[in-house]
Amino acid sequence: MRIGISGIGGTGKTTLARALATRIAVPCVDEGVREWLAARSRSGPWSLTAEDQMALQQHAIAYKIERETLPAFVSDRTTVDAVVLMTLRFERLGAELPLDLRDLALHHARGYDTAIVLGPRRASDAPDHVAMLDASIRPREHALMLELYEQIGTRLIVVPPIPAGAILPFVEAHL
Repeated sequence: MRIGISGIGGTGKTTLARALATRIAVPCVDEGVREWLAARSRSGPWSLTAEDQMALQQHAIAYKIERETLPAFVSDRTTVDAVVLMTLRFERLGAELPLDLRDLALHHARGYDTAIVLGPRRASDAPDHVAMLDASIRPREHALMLELYEQIGTRLIVVPPIPAGAILPFVEAHL
């Protein structure tokens, strides 16, 4: 089974991906973003220029395509996440995302058997670093993620904003 974990910042994607991969005994493919940021002495994506943000998302897509070749895995973030983030960035700049990159990422995402999308958490439940993000784009980010998964026909499990400890049992009940 090839499972992708998606969601906006601070929803618990990494925690869920690792726990679920351990539970079903498959590899966990990390997001590939933290290493890219560390190599550039950055603590998070919110401090990046538009050009660096684009380079980061291009890296994330290539990273996923290269590593998600096994018949079974759980992926922390997916190429759909990268498309959503790039689309929102381009919208802010008044431009459009290059279609070849978008199509490559969505073509790869069709390979997921199931996508688990974590719903937005209440601000009081989110990690501190999420407070730095623009709260006004979070609903749009979540809606675009769901729209893209539906567009490519991936089976979806949408996790509502529930306490962190209830997420893994919720997902297991719906797999």
